[in-house]
Amino acid sequence: MLLKEASDSKPLRARWVDRFLKRHTRVKTKKGVLLEAARKRGATKAAYDDFYTRLRHQIEKKNIPPFRITNIDEYGM
Repeated sequence: MLLKEASDSKPLRARWVDRFLKRHTRVKTKKGVLLEAARKRGATKAAYDDFYTRLRHQIEKKNIPPFRITNIDEYGM
């Protein structure tokens, strides 16, 4: 997508990530971790329903407009 926006239609070559990381030494990779068992067990439909019900209540109570709502995954930061 970024290549299209820059009007670059050439496909990426093999090992481009390796070359990118070599040029940009401040960028680091991080190994992923498996989802913890307790977290996985807690991911039930009832838990999600409860969360979104409470979230919707707070959005309505505080009159938060949709453009102020974002989704950020801070895990591993």
